[in-house]
Amino acid sequence: MFKRYEPTPEQPWHVKRVVHLHRRAGLAATWSDLQRDLKDGPDAAITRLLEGKMNGSDADDEFEQMSAVICDAAVGSGNINRLKAWWLYRMLFTPDPLGERLTLTWHNHFATSNIKVNNVGLMRRQNDIFRRFSHTPFGEMLRRVAKDPALLVWLDADANRKEHPNENLAREIMELFSLGVGNYTEGDIKEASRALTGWSVNKGKFRNYDQFHDDGEKTIFGKSGTWTGDDLLRMLVEHPATSRRLAFRICELFMVEKSAVDDMIDEIAIGLRKRDFDIG
Repeated sequence: MFKRYEPTPEQPWHVKRVVHLHRRAGLAATWSDLQRDLKDGPDAAITRLLEGKMNGSDADDEFEQMSAVICDAAVGSGNINRLKAWWLYRMLFTPDPLGERLTLTWHNHFATSNIKVNNVGLMRRQNDIFRRFSHTPFGEMLRRVAKDPALLVWLDADANRKEHPNENLAREIMELFSLGVGNYTEGDIKEASRALTGWSVNKGKFRNYDQFHDDGEKTIFGKSGTWTGDDLLRMLVEHPATSRRLAFRICELFMVEKSAVDDMIDEIAIGLRKRDFDIG
């Protein structure tokens, strides 16, 4: 169903198509960038977006230096609005608009808010995780974010102990981050919350407290064992529903709203499974 775009008289490589590329795979572009990509052709334009090299190397270095200055000042101030301004600066001037768009996508996927976290430094670190691992295999992203202090605070992980398992983290990981609604049972949620007991935050860092972990046998997706949180994440990545949910996210990101049909989603899901869920 999907095929490589090649310019034809019926579908020429014109400025409207260049604009469409940057609107879908980036965050729009300047007129000079549009004219350059129009002149160089689709292969060169797409390669620049995939490699995150919209500017020259010197300009990229200057951008990262300025970004770091703005970000450090925002964190030091403790003002979340200044951190938002830093991210907007990155979106406007980044040499890697596709990477920044993916960062925004993961921010929406792994929904977390400073309203509850109330720590600008933790929110900045989470944002860095989304950016650094945006192009990597999804299993790596899921492992990093599931142990991210901002997310754990947001989902009350410190209240999840073997005596009284808290289902917040398990439910969000299954419903929003991996499988999607309808691909697990309430029993799976309860057992998964037991597997996640002991995961907490101390002084802004992830901690796994053995004394709070339920090391008894659990049954998740019909499989029994003394599962841990890491075992649960592995099961979720291996579950076929996860590849389809990610495929839907990719279609949602790059295609016109509601244009993706089941066959398209299935094709991308198969491709993800063949490539170890490698988003890149």
